Amino acid sequence: MTLPRLISTSVLVMVAVLATGCAGAPLNKPQITEPCPETPNCVSSIDSDDTHGIEPFAYEGYDAEAAWKAMLLALKMEKRVRIIKDTGSYLYAECRTFIGFVDDLEFMAEPQSNLLHVRSASRVGYWDLGVNGRRVDRIRDRFKENLKGQAQENK
Repeated sequence: MTLPRLISTSVLVMVAVLATGCAGAPLNKPQITEPCPETPNCVSSIDSDDTHGIEPFAYEGYDAEAAWKAMLLALKMEKRVRIIKDTGSYLYAECRTFIGFVDDLEFMAEPQSNLLHVRSASRVGYWDLGVNGRRVDRIRDRFKENLKGQAQENK
């Protein structure tokens, strides 16, 4: 196969994948308390294994309402995110990757421990190239900045 033909075939395959729905089905119930699947396309603060486990968002020294507000602000700074449900203690959002795949992102407050648990998972595919972990890390960094900013405003 020649290089131009290989490139055009690859482009057609990508277009077909995008056109047939990379989205998959949205969550019909919260998954945040469930362990990640075996595939390396999910991260969760509930999981403890090396492939899927990440730290929850800690907010020692701040109240739960301030932490939730800081997380929401951080989330709204992300591109291609749509918040589907926000109860003030549970949040579900859909995150669209730049090529059209949809990932599910959830947060759950655990105020007695000053933690926000998080889970980010691809709906389809096997490997996410680390997209979910990097997304959570970006949101966590902004969350910390937002908490510090709120503390400065309250002084």
